[in-house]
Amino acid sequence: MAYKVGQVIYLIHPQKLAVIPAQIVEQIIKRTVLGEETVYNLQPPGDVDQVTLSSFEGEVFENLGSVREYLLVNAQKHIEAVIEKTGKIVESSFDIPVLEKTTRRRRKSKKVEEKIEDSGGLKVDLGNGQVGNIKITEDLQRLVE
Repeated sequence: MAYKVGQVIYLIHPQKLAVIPAQIVEQIIKRTVLGEETVYNLQPPGDVDQVTLSSFEGEVFENLGSVREYLLVNAQKHIEAVIEKTGKIVESSFDIPVLEKTTRRRRKSKKVEEKIEDSGGLKVDLGNGQVGNIKITEDLQRLVE
């Protein structure tokens, strides 16, 4: 891939999945009888020495959108592997088949109903028959109204 001097590229460290931005600060074109070779020197952020792109063993991207896609795909693969491994553990340990389709239970969010009381307080319906009483000052009461 050809890069331009001054361009920022994004390196993904293979073990840490850390994204390291680096600026291409030098392009060296070496021509010999054996052929042509292009070497890119990079400047990572901070007070770090320059490195050559060829010494980096991870993935290289030209924009953050591509980085996002790569990370999301890898995260999804990792999640699927964890789920599959967990399913196999359940099947072997408890002799219970695991269904392929997953169903997610969501907790119902508590509906909060607010009512201003004449006593300068606020009643908050927390759901399940629970009501919270909050005393507020006149300044705060004007904000709530």
